[in-house]
Amino acid sequence: MVLEKWGLLWNEYKHRHNLIWKVIFQVTAAAVILSVVPYLAPTPIVRHLGRYILIAPGLASLLVVFSTIVMGYELALLGRIRRLHWRLQNDLFKTGHPIPQENGRTGLPAVLSTGFDFFVCAYLFILAGLSVANVAICAILWIP
Repeated sequence: MVLEKWGLLWNEYKHRHNLIWKVIFQVTAAAVILSVVPYLAPTPIVRHLGRYILIAPGLASLLVVFSTIVMGYELALLGRIRRLHWRLQNDLFKTGHPIPQENGRTGLPAVLSTGFDFFVCAYLFILAGLSVANVAICAILWIP
């Protein structure tokens, strides 16, 4: 019975962890593709489009910001599963994992409770910053 619970938690943990990596790669690919559109378009087309050329990199920025917000919820859910998994793993196998603390108000573990959470959030914040900076650069370069 206990091993079945551990197996179910392990499968959920792997699923959530893989989902986070999948979203990171998909968001990065989409942001890069949308961000380079103004640089790939021939100059007469860019001049004809005017401000509308900023739609693609602007959409990339919105996508990254939205994904960062959604990723916060996913990391919180992963944190709950991680905490349960590590507690059960410690009980069964005496692994000695430090178990992240819960957030007192919501009952959810604090996001950024592990290095993985920190690096995911840092990466997405940096990607969002670069994406917003790209919109500004495109506005300066392509809008007369």
